[in-house]
Amino acid sequence: MGQEIAEEEWVRETRFGRWFLGTEIWRRYVLGDAVDIFARILGNNLTKGLHVLDVGCGEGTAFPLLDALFEPRSLIGVDIDLELIVKARAAVAGMGCQSEVRHGSVLDLPLLDDSVDLVFCHQLLHHLSSQTAALCECRRVLAPGGIM
Repeated sequence: MGQEIAEEEWVRETRFGRWFLGTEIWRRYVLGDAVDIFARILGNNLTKGLHVLDVGCGEGTAFPLLDALFEPRSLIGVDIDLELIVKARAAVAGMGCQSEVRHGSVLDLPLLDDSVDLVFCHQLLHHLSSQTAALCECRRVLAPGGIM
């Protein structure tokens, strides 16, 4: 933890991508559907009161969906893009649980080993130069028996 974040670790969102992420189409039919599918996959394993990590949280658009679905004990968002973190920090203001947004890389998450019960990673891997390293880092912070 605590390394400087190298620009070559990730590919910044395009101008079109930044626009699209602000649309209702994105919120409803991409992100909303992804969270709904995630809930259906979990089925009876949908547990309340978890420590949830949204890695690559962007503007925090998924926070209300994750809050409603999991009723988490805590929700932590992590993103590498400082511009998006400002918006994500505003998004946590209305959360029903303890929540925060941290600046960091998925290749060196600012979290302790085994510290989260659920890792939500949506639309992140295609922005990375090393997907395998990112998945290993997510596994490091995921508690035994946790869900990714």
